[in-house]
Amino acid sequence: SDISMPKWVPMTWKSADEVYVNQTSWKSEQTLVEFKYSQDSDAKIYKGSRSKLSTDKPKTKRSTPKSKTKTRTKSKSRSKKKTKSRKKSPSHSSPTNNTTSSSNSNSAYQQSQENEEKQRKVNDFLHIAVGCDRSMAANLLRNAQWDVQNALEFYFKNQSNIHCDRDDENHNTNSHADAAQTQCNKEEIKYGKAGTRTDEQQKLVKEKFDELFASIADNAIVCFTDGACRGNPGPAGSGCVVLYGKHSQNAVHKSIALGLHTNNVSELYAIGLALHIIECHPASMERIHKLRQLPGNGNKISIHVLSDSKYSIGV
Repeated sequence: SDISMPKWVPMTWKSADEVYVNQTSWKSEQTLVEFKYSQDSDAKIYKGSRSKLSTDKPKTKRSTPKSKTKTRTKSKSRSKKKTKSRKKSPSHSSPTNNTTSSSNSNSAYQQSQENEEKQRKVNDFLHIAVGCDRSMAANLLRNAQWDVQNALEFYFKNQSNIHCDRDDENHNTNSHADAAQTQCNKEEIKYGKAGTRTDEQQKLVKEKFDELFASIADNAIVCFTDGACRGNPGPAGSGCVVLYGKHSQNAVHKSIALGLHTNNVSELYAIGLALHIIECHPASMERIHKLRQLPGNGNKISIHVLSDSKYSIGV
């Protein structure tokens, strides 16, 4: 080795021990550098972080081992002391214990978040279904997989079969909810859902609509409303058709994009849009005046809103 620039230069380790660093490794600016605790040629070489080394002189100089055997013995004793101190110190717990503790903490946090979310949904449900008992609301939401919209639709459709008296704490809510759920399921099976109905179900739906439409007076205002979104929430829109007289050929059509909203908002907005047309459309006053002049109508004009949203009908 060069005398003016030795291969191993003395430095100070973070524990205030004097070590000898490989000068070539030090000048390479690598993160890990080679060092040893003795200048002996056969001394064991270690690798450590550059940030833990300093060129300052150590406060207490480490005694240089006389032989390879002694160096290894001291190194082993030092590692044993460190292991014992780590066991005693709670801050140096094993990685397994830390992982278990962290996992338990995350699980408890997630459970707390889920409970808060469920309570929020119960509050949202009771904000609309004012007459419903809290325990009944929680049971309905549980049966609906915590979907507030489906639970509300089921509640308002079967309200007569579900007794939700707040003062009746001994009422068996589960039995009534299950019975109403069964009735609702039977009706859905009978009429099916839009887009998936069989020919027989479409026939039943048409008969049901004809029966409903026949019950409306000829000189009434009829509003067909609908709302939808792609995803829930998602890009949403609402539309309506307003008839001034059940068999009128001069219908007012209106549709509008709402941006990012839920399906419930779209359905409700469609109803509001139809009522807004009745109130503010330029031709509305003239058509209403003509309806009032029809015999047997008097000054009253009935307005019928037809919607496929059980949630909107309940609200």
